[in-house]
Amino acid sequence: MSDLPFEFGAPWFLLLALVLPLVYWLSRRSLAGLPRLRRTSAISLRCLVLLLVIFALAEFRWLKDNARLAVIFVADLSESIPADKRDAERRYMVLKSEEREEYPEDQVGVVVFGKVPGIEWSPKTSPLELTSYATLIEPQATDIGAAIRLAVAAFPQGYGMRIVLLSDGNENVGAALDEVYNARAHGVSVDVVPITYNYPQEVSIEKLLLDGEQRIGEPFDVGVVIGSTHDTEARVELYQNDRLVSRKQIALTEGKNVLEFPGIRLDRVGQYRYHALVDPVGATDDSVFQNNEAHGFTIVGGAPRILVCAPDRTEVVDLIRALEEETITVDFRTAETLPQTIPAYFDYDAVVMANVPAHSLSEDMMRMFESLVKNLGLGFMMVGGEGSFGAGGYQKTPVERLLPVEMEIKHKKVLPNGAIAMVVHSCELGNGNLWARKVIQGAIKVLSPRDYAGVIHFTGGRDQWLFDMLPVSRRREMLGLLQNFNPGDMPSFQGIVRMARESLVQTPASIKHMIILSDGDPMPPPPSEMSTIRQNNITVSTICYGAHGTVPAAMKTLAQQGGGRFYYLQSPNNLPEIFLRETMTVTKSLISEEPFLPLKQAHHSVLQGIGVDGFPGLDGYVLTTPKETASILLVHPPTAEDPTVDPVLALWSYGLGKSIAFTSDAGARWGGDWVAWDQYRQYWSQVIRWVMRPRTDDRFRATRSIEGSEALFVIDAITLDGQLVTDMKFDATIVTPDFEPVPARVRQTAPGKYEVRSPISKQGAYVATFSYKKDGIQQTFVTGLSVPYSAEYRQLKTNQNLLRKIADAGGGRFHDDPIGADFFSRDFQISKDIHNVWYALLLAALCFFFVDVFIRRVVVDYRQAIVIAFQRTLAFLNLRQAQPTTSDGRLATLLERKTQIRDAARSRYRPTERPTDLSTPPAPAVFEEPLPSAKKPSTTRSRGTAAASAETSPKPSDGPLDSASGVFTSRLLQAKKRALRSDLGSEKDKEE
Repeated sequence: MSDLPFEFGAPWFLLLALVLPLVYWLSRRSLAGLPRLRRTSAISLRCLVLLLVIFALAEFRWLKDNARLAVIFVADLSESIPADKRDAERRYMVLKSEEREEYPEDQVGVVVFGKVPGIEWSPKTSPLELTSYATLIEPQATDIGAAIRLAVAAFPQGYGMRIVLLSDGNENVGAALDEVYNARAHGVSVDVVPITYNYPQEVSIEKLLLDGEQRIGEPFDVGVVIGSTHDTEARVELYQNDRLVSRKQIALTEGKNVLEFPGIRLDRVGQYRYHALVDPVGATDDSVFQNNEAHGFTIVGGAPRILVCAPDRTEVVDLIRALEEETITVDFRTAETLPQTIPAYFDYDAVVMANVPAHSLSEDMMRMFESLVKNLGLGFMMVGGEGSFGAGGYQKTPVERLLPVEMEIKHKKVLPNGAIAMVVHSCELGNGNLWARKVIQGAIKVLSPRDYAGVIHFTGGRDQWLFDMLPVSRRREMLGLLQNFNPGDMPSFQGIVRMARESLVQTPASIKHMIILSDGDPMPPPPSEMSTIRQNNITVSTICYGAHGTVPAAMKTLAQQGGGRFYYLQSPNNLPEIFLRETMTVTKSLISEEPFLPLKQAHHSVLQGIGVDGFPGLDGYVLTTPKETASILLVHPPTAEDPTVDPVLALWSYGLGKSIAFTSDAGARWGGDWVAWDQYRQYWSQVIRWVMRPRTDDRFRATRSIEGSEALFVIDAITLDGQLVTDMKFDATIVTPDFEPVPARVRQTAPGKYEVRSPISKQGAYVATFSYKKDGIQQTFVTGLSVPYSAEYRQLKTNQNLLRKIADAGGGRFHDDPIGADFFSRDFQISKDIHNVWYALLLAALCFFFVDVFIRRVVVDYRQAIVIAFQRTLAFLNLRQAQPTTSDGRLATLLERKTQIRDAARSRYRPTERPTDLSTPPAPAVFEEPLPSAKKPSTTRSRGTAAASAETSPKPSDGPLDSASGVFTSRLLQAKKRALRSDLGSEKDKEE
């Protein structure tokens, strides 16, 4: 069927043609009364209409050979390609695209790729203009398969398709050959131009050999595998926690070299980071420095160990003392000194956050804590304070997701709320309006839906609200208005501060606060205005950034008069933290500082043996809402004014880990009676031990390595007496450097040996978590692998083998001589242009249908019609030829004679009275000459009267008459006679 000039998209509809004989037979019977010619024409048209509809339903298409070609260059721009080679690729593609001058209809496109591909130049016939690369492709990895897949999707229809791959073939993500086979199945051929380069003098560290777990005081070795392309000397250094522990100078031979640092001993529990660095002695012996180091880490197990974070040690000193007395090792950190990487938390069983506000932690750190708990089983506890939970701005953050409580208060009947008015003058600051939008959006996101917020600024020559004290439940509307927020240059604070004060006074809120952001130039408001503000219990803080010269004293005075804080910023990077800190002034409405006795609501192992005689009183807590599946152990008791109960101690499991929320504090501000409580130490010990990551036994040993583009984790499961453990059921998760969990399949490759592989896409730590059940209890085993540099720097020569396989699988050519390559040759599979014509067939069927109806329903004397048409055509042509060019007397004489003849004819016509006896019809009247101006019978006369008048008209005595007029007149009279007979009902006339 492909050799035919047409095809059917839905050929099964052609089976409907089997009804054509039936239609023909039925039509012959139903149209039998028509004359033969009309019947034949109607049946033929009917069958033609049906056939056209059938062809339309079958999607009839015309096919036309198309020799046009589309060539898409797929260029590798990953980091393994030297910079000069990437530029050479660009110039090569431009040069080769100019060779299509012989085929102006051919199209050229460009796809570039690294880890991700992108279309740099869409296929088109215009000349390729490629002066630089604009597409973002993440050059830290090479995914040839994804680039080929994108190129196949980018080809235009109706063209021959050819991909030209320019690459070194060092793929480390994806499977290129699978995509090449798929492209070939779609009619795309793949040519390959290898990118070749040579590093004649290169030294790199391929891996660091280090066990992931060690014992206290037990010596171990650290091995370094060094690769070299030639014989040379190099200096190798080993660092432990960024401290140099050993340095050696060795002679390297071409190939792999193994260097050991033996006898390393660790005397305390914890996690230790190691990294090795190689430095070739010759200055020209190394051209790629990124692969000159490798990283690893090991953990020395021992007693339980936790990390406590607080703004100041004095806030948690009683908690730390109690835990250390319970033989739990505690490390104290402030938010600024917290570890930034996942492996740094491997030697901790739990993390405690005490009164740490959200603005002290970056978004990445909060995502890291969520991943540590969910995917690695780390314990997490938040202890209350004015900077914790909702009061600390944790709404809608990853930390809120891992906790057993929500920051939004949903069930309180009486709940204090806050209102904040933001006065913004930022247009004169560097990117000031952009920073203003950013920080205001962040402030609105941490407010409770019950709070109020408004933004006021100077624009259009006057002070006005962007939005005036709206409830934060309309957060989406507020954020939408901020998208186009561009405040102007404010001349004075006087009117705008008054507007903010008046609106805050009318807002139903318990806490009211005003923030003024400015460079300090506007005229300050009078002291009387500031006095009125304080009388209405409104506080004012000022943030000065971008001052012209010295620090404006007016901004500091405004903060002092308003009972708030003054900030002078040297850099806008601190603005978000300051703004969120001020926003937390409003969120203090989520804090209750009325003394109460905690009430035990549920029994749990955490409280076993504690609080039998009741719990000491607390002087405050942060309001939260428990999540549905959380266990609530201690609550604030309900009151007559507010029957709801608020959680004080809540806990739950989150993924592989556990988390606890204690909404009061652990110090003397709210928990003075608890510090003096004789069960204080036991209480915190049991709470921490429940939330800690469970310790595994000594049955597991892990080895980690990098194989090609994959990380390999091998687990040896051995009992204490040396027996191999088989048939264990592991669930494994690999956490990438982006903190994204990736499920992985665990394969048992030998008795007691289990293996997991994970693709490597970027440098950083890859952490593997193996979860299993022991005696019905969920256990976890964690190990990790550090990838020191991108996989792009692992292979430093062209992979000719893979590139040749791609060319063979793609049905293309491997071009050893790129300059002589011809990518626009006609040796490709000729495609066909497809023209769908079903809609034209339906239109033709509709037209022929109306012709069929006309033939069957309308009677036409076609012979007479042809004669009349012919005569009128001749008369029209003669008239145009006989038109006089000048007027003369002969025309006037002719017209006068014509008028006389017409008048004479009318005078001879005398209608007679209708006969009373009409049994015998009168003889037809015969005119000797035509009456061109005779009037038609009146339409108001009856049919019979008109006929009678015609038959009783006198016959003209003489006059010339042409044959055509006589025939017409005779037929007219005969028709009148028949009509008269019909009206009178004469049987005799009917028989005649």
